[in-house]
Amino acid sequence: MYGIRKMAEILGASMAIVVPDLDPAYGSVITIQRDNLPHIPYPGRWEVPGGTQDIGESAVECVIRETYEEVGVVVPLEAIFWMGLYRSTIKKDAYNAYFVAQLEYRPELKLGSEGREAKYMKLGDFLCSGQVIQDHSDRLWDYIIRLQGAVYPDGDPCSDPFPRPTNLSVEEYSEVRRAALRKKPSSGDLALIA
Repeated sequence: MYGIRKMAEILGASMAIVVPDLDPAYGSVITIQRDNLPHIPYPGRWEVPGGTQDIGESAVECVIRETYEEVGVVVPLEAIFWMGLYRSTIKKDAYNAYFVAQLEYRPELKLGSEGREAKYMKLGDFLCSGQVIQDHSDRLWDYIIRLQGAVYPDGDPCSDPFPRPTNLSVEEYSEVRRAALRKKPSSGDLALIA
């Protein structure tokens, strides 16, 4: 499985789905606000669709099912272009899969039976607002940094996560960003991230 040397137990999967934003210079991420219940982790915080794998289900089958159940969006397999495995914070020697997908349109969101709200969140807000579960924003940052080669001279990407170079128009910059998000990973990019 994607260059992993030993079989790892995968507990669940999540997926950042990047879609066009109303402002052409930015993208948005499909998000869900968790229920505000004291017995669940991160009550009231924002996250991307995902959940626990059913018995016999692959990580990608899990995340496609969970996305449909949670926000009513069917993500085609060919829209998913990156996956990382991250150590579980719940169970030793187990992992969670994190996928990144891109849709070229903004589907209608229909909140399922879990969560308080489903909405589009600007990419910069998702990465830097502090309202999102930290693991979810960190994993999307990991994708951006590893595959896009993002370098932030001041060391703080949230000061301006996607600054537009002054020599590019808004339209040119939007196309550069869309192309970067469409970049297909090599087989080495789909390796275990521990």
